[in-house]
Amino acid sequence: MMDFLLYHLPVEGSVGTVLVGPVAGMFADELPELVDISAPWWHAALIGVFWAGLLFILSRVVWSVCMIRKVIGKGKIVLEEDGCKIVVSSSDIGPFSWMRYIVLSEDDYKENAATILTHEKAHIRYGHSFVVAKDGAVKDVKIVNSICEELDNLVLSLIQESPKWEPATLKGKPVEQCLRIPIAFDMR
Repeated sequence: MMDFLLYHLPVEGSVGTVLVGPVAGMFADELPELVDISAPWWHAALIGVFWAGLLFILSRVVWSVCMIRKVIGKGKIVLEEDGCKIVVSSSDIGPFSWMRYIVLSEDDYKENAATILTHEKAHIRYGHSFVVAKDGAVKDVKIVNSICEELDNLVLSLIQESPKWEPATLKGKPVEQCLRIPIAFDMR
């Protein structure tokens, strides 16, 4: 069995030098040549830029979440039957959805709440699934999260009446594939 040692020998102008090798019974003149493993200056600069960017992005995310929570905390919360929480804010802000919250201004709530709520609920809970058969036909269309019956029927008819899809392949042969796709609605 051989013994190995790890040496850290400082060298001027570098991070250090590492020597690894069998040492049992070796004399100083038999030691292998030292290998310099110091990194160029730009490695440290690149790592610094990476961590600075990561810190910036994380701080922006934390700041954004704090601002959203502030808006939600100051607004009047109305609980919907489906679990969505409507936050009516006195601030003049554009409507948006976050988690289970739909945030809108008092003016938007008074003027066109139904349209905005339908649109924002689509952002929170969209998704439709279906199977593309081996021949490309669509079957087993399902609404994963219902928004309203009119939109569900529209989606069902659009998917069922769509032309044949290109089926998935496995080892060059067509196979059935279950798809789940988000469908966004423009309520303008």
